[in-house]
Amino acid sequence: YYLHIGFSKSQISDTIRMCGFSSSILGVCLGAFIMYILGPLRGLIFSGLAQLWMIFALIWLQNHSMEMSALRLVVTTENISEGIASVALMSYLSTICNKKYLASQYALLISASGIFGNTISAYSGKLVEMLNWDGFFTFAVIISLPSLIVLIYLDSKKLPF
Repeated sequence: YYLHIGFSKSQISDTIRMCGFSSSILGVCLGAFIMYILGPLRGLIFSGLAQLWMIFALIWLQNHSMEMSALRLVVTTENISEGIASVALMSYLSTICNKKYLASQYALLISASGIFGNTISAYSGKLVEMLNWDGFFTFAVIISLPSLIVLIYLDSKKLPF
């Protein structure tokens, strides 16, 4: 995507090298704080909203292509939201696992959670060809909404996790 909107490989790698690691660490720290404050289920909702924000940042970048500050902002946003999402998923899955079998159940659940993402990512190039980048990002937002709705519904039921 970054290449498509006009950034060079060296600009992308320099930006990721400069902003990537530190913003990922910041995202993990923020994720831990958010899970502590909100709890696992609401933290998962927050992380879903952060992921949506990241998609909107990618759409925004298309209108600000070739501005290095915009690329830095989007890479930072992406890494922070991914860090928050990683902690939220780990935290939530840990709460639904039986403590006696935590390691095995957690390993199975975390592996299962990657199946959908890896399966869809294999076809993402075809989706971009069919929908273009704006359509692809719109599709990403649309397919994420049902899961957010289910999480909000679960939160309204005041479940113990």
